[in-house]
Amino acid sequence: SNVDARYGPGPFLISTDVQPDKTGEALVELFVQLDTLKTGGVTDEELALARANFVRSLPGLFAVAPLQSAQAVETCARGLPPDHHQKLAAAVEAVTADQVKAAAGRAIQIDDLVVVLVGDRAASTAGLEGKGLGELVFINRDGTPAKCAPPRARDAGGADERARLRRRPAGPGAAVAAAPRGRARA
Repeated sequence: SNVDARYGPGPFLISTDVQPDKTGEALVELFVQLDTLKTGGVTDEELALARANFVRSLPGLFAVAPLQSAQAVETCARGLPPDHHQKLAAAVEAVTADQVKAAAGRAIQIDDLVVVLVGDRAASTAGLEGKGLGELVFINRDGTPAKCAPPRARDAGGADERARLRRRPAGPGAAVAAAPRGRARA
C-alpha cells in the first residue's frame, strides 16, 4: 500500500496480485483489514514491524544520483526543511498506535473506495456477485463506460448479464471497475 504524500487530499493505493478465481474473497478480506485498521488500529507488534521496515527503507531513497535528485526536488516542492530526511526516522519511531488509529479513522473512507481490477475479466469478476462490494462497472481505456457486455453467457431469457452487474448491492458501497488484460492505463 502507499499513501501519496501531498498538501491536500490524495490517493491511498493498495495493489496486490490475486488468483483471478479468488478475487472476490481477496476483496472481502481487504475490506475486513481496512475496517479493522480503521476501528481497531494496529497492535504494538505490527507498529514495530512497520516502523522498522520504513526506517530501514530510508537509505534507499538516496542510493543513486537520480534518487538523490528526486528527493531534493520533492523536499523543495513540498516546502520541507533541508534536514527533513534526517529527522524523518525519529519522527516515525515516535508514532504511537493511537496516532495510527486516529489517522486511519480520518483517512480510510471505505464507502468511497474504488477498486480497479485488471486481468482476465471473466475469471476476475466471476466471484464478485453477492459479496456486497458495490456496483460493477466496465470501463474502456479512456475511462468511458464500455459498451460491450462482460464475457459471460446470457441468462435463459436472453437478458444482458451487464444489467444485473450494474445494480448496487446492500452493504459497503465500493465501486468496482474491471478492464480486460492489457487495456488499463496506469
